[in-house]
Amino acid sequence: MKLISNVLEKIGSNQKYHIWLLTALLIMMAGIMTVCYPIQPGHDLLFHMQRFNALIDAIRDGNFPFYLDYNAVNTYGYFTKAFYCDLLLIPFAYIGLYTGDVIAYQIMLFTLTVATGIIMFRVVNIIYKKPYVAFISSLLYTFAYYRLLDIYRRGALGESITFTFVPIVFLGLYHIIKGDYKKWYIIAIGYSLMVFSHVISSVLMFVTMAIVMLIYWKPLVRDPKRLLYLALAGVVSLLILAYYLYPMLEQMASNSFYYEYANIDLHYSRKQPFFIIWGLFSGIIYPKQIFIPGVGLILTMMVLLRLFVYGKSKEMKHMDGILLLGIFYILAYSIYFPWDMFPFNKLSFIQLPWRLLQFTSYFFALAGAFYFSLLIKNRVRQLVGVIVLVTLTVVMMGSDGRDYVYATNTLQLNTKPTVHRAYNLGGLEYLPKSVPSPWYIEIRGENSVEYKNNDGETQINSVEKSKGITTVSLNLEKPDSLELPLLWYKGYAAKLNGREVPVKESPRGFVEVEVDESGELQAYYAGTTIQKVSPYISIVSILLMCVYIFIYNRKMRKEQ
Repeated sequence: MKLISNVLEKIGSNQKYHIWLLTALLIMMAGIMTVCYPIQPGHDLLFHMQRFNALIDAIRDGNFPFYLDYNAVNTYGYFTKAFYCDLLLIPFAYIGLYTGDVIAYQIMLFTLTVATGIIMFRVVNIIYKKPYVAFISSLLYTFAYYRLLDIYRRGALGESITFTFVPIVFLGLYHIIKGDYKKWYIIAIGYSLMVFSHVISSVLMFVTMAIVMLIYWKPLVRDPKRLLYLALAGVVSLLILAYYLYPMLEQMASNSFYYEYANIDLHYSRKQPFFIIWGLFSGIIYPKQIFIPGVGLILTMMVLLRLFVYGKSKEMKHMDGILLLGIFYILAYSIYFPWDMFPFNKLSFIQLPWRLLQFTSYFFALAGAFYFSLLIKNRVRQLVGVIVLVTLTVVMMGSDGRDYVYATNTLQLNTKPTVHRAYNLGGLEYLPKSVPSPWYIEIRGENSVEYKNNDGETQINSVEKSKGITTVSLNLEKPDSLELPLLWYKGYAAKLNGREVPVKESPRGFVEVEVDESGELQAYYAGTTIQKVSPYISIVSILLMCVYIFIYNRKMRKEQ
């Protein structure tokens, strides 16, 4: 026993061992996660798999980076990329060229899971300088029930990716409020990565940052420079985000889309107290296969350890504040929270108020790990604590994975994207508003070309669609306007016999082309000037920030 204690003491006192042990444990548990949760259609998985496949096809066909989902909406094309950023999917899409989409998707989830755990450990250790707290919080946060629910049962790829970057944002916020505010670039990096992943989560992150700054307002008032550096981080983030942000704003300004007219009522997604309480203990038993979002039993058990911890230190008060903020976010998705009142009604676009559980998972993981560390002091008990936590997590994943397989086995990944299922594109939010309806597209047919001269002077010989290019063979006796079977998005171009011809949106929301001679017409998505320039703005901004980081770190090393 003494030998074991000495070995554990040596490992515990050397932080190099911590990260290697954690990495090995994360790899093992991420592998178990992959086995427990096979890729099956969750709520949004078919949508995200379709946009993932669209990216793979664009790379394979040579259309990247200016592409639409050519095969979507009965081959009329759907511009998901403009509203859902593809940047973080690109490396895994290249893997998908060789492994197929499902394996590449699993590799992505595995990689992000391991990265989430390592980042959480490093962030907590930097802020609190407590390796054991960082170790436990890393496991709790990475395999939090709500994160697993987000990845698999909901299939919410964008939101689940943001889990990886939430700790980075909080580290940056720590430096702005209390630490070295000249490390403003950390919050810029973390928040930019969140926006690249999921806009709604980024908005909720912004709200959370505002709440935290209101709580810790005194350092900001004493040293206003901190707010100036926060503003600098915001400006730099806007430049880094150019690749995604400016093309999206361009499309939003160029047209009206279905999402602008959707009636979003948070009332229907709020939960009764019974479901909120059940969500605190979910992960093991499920009542009648009802979908219940929650933080899960393990995190609830960890924060309940507060009942057995005594003391009034600053750290304890700080952790209690974090715990209370997590509880407040749980209460915020109850039926009693006034989401229909100002200013909360301005956040109606978040659709699901229980998205806040993402941040509760972070808060509970941190506070729970802290309380846990206070109850077990020596190295042997700490090792036993890790073993018990890992065992409970594996049991939870096994139980939840079985229920997930049972609840989602009615659909398959190869489910055909029919109009009855909105072409597997959710609510078709990014359909141009002028389009009469998805059913009109279905009835019209994928190769139907409409033209104004219906007196026999215009003849369509053939229509072919291949790799994002629509080719129309036509005979004309006089100029005409053709309405092609393509949804209109700014950036379309067309060539008639090799020369460019005018392209615009038709009254019904499709691509309309002016033609003045017989021959071959080719229509394709060429991109816009903003789309072509914005990646370079992002690249230059990132490079300049890297230069600043290098110079600043070099200066700090010299001073030390």
